[in-house]
Amino acid sequence: MAEKLKNEQLQAQIQRLELASQTAQKEYELAKCQKEAETSKLETLLTKTLSRVDDLEKMMKDSPAEPPKPAEKPNARPTETKQSQKARVAEPQSDSEKSASDGESDSEEEKSMVTPDGRVPISPDALRMRCRRLCERKPSGRLQVEASMSDAYKAGGEQREALEMTLLESLATHGHGRSSYKKIKADFVKRFRLVKERLESRESEVHGKWMTEEAMKKSGKYSQTAIKNITSYCRKFPESLMRPVEYFWLDTYIVQHDTQKHPRTSTANHWR
Repeated sequence: MAEKLKNEQLQAQIQRLELASQTAQKEYELAKCQKEAETSKLETLLTKTLSRVDDLEKMMKDSPAEPPKPAEKPNARPTETKQSQKARVAEPQSDSEKSASDGESDSEEEKSMVTPDGRVPISPDALRMRCRRLCERKPSGRLQVEASMSDAYKAGGEQREALEMTLLESLATHGHGRSSYKKIKADFVKRFRLVKERLESRESEVHGKWMTEEAMKKSGKYSQTAIKNITSYCRKFPESLMRPVEYFWLDTYIVQHDTQKHPRTSTANHWR
């Protein structure tokens, strides 16, 4: 009788273990399906975002350049007395007046001639001068563009060249007239911000693997210190980094997926 009772108890324990194993396997399959669904959603969203950015870049490149507006005749200055002239000379210029004068000097440096396709030519020296005036700090410490653009101009090299090419795109879109100064500056900042975001977007694949301590030791890829650190870290998050039944599964899955892109701005048709 004692042996029969002991056998029945062993069978009951075996059945409980089998039931627990089946339950754990079902939970694992459910969690795996949920992770796959979330991964597919993220990949779809990323693909849509990248395609939308590409479409916007194509629209910006394909948009026709506006013909330059004719130069406005300056209004005649009213007669002033000697005292008013002295007071006007003594008054310091504000930042807004300085930026307006920068735009005027830029337009004076460029020749008022138009090519048959409606574009106004600009020399490399004039382009560099415009970029310097936009990106350098004024004597008052004020910046006309973002601080990151000023830092990129100071760095020189490829970063300064990217700024000049971006400014060339803005000039080709809005013309070189004094009345387009604010539009050129806003478009310049917008274009450079878009290019910077695309350059900084990186994607990579990170593979994770469920392994036991014994499997890590046998693989020969992990030292004793690394195995100890890995197991101690996983024990801090048992719900997500540890399996309910040990020594049962070995699986590989993708944790993250990204792609690195380096777009370049097309400026070949803007030089004359």
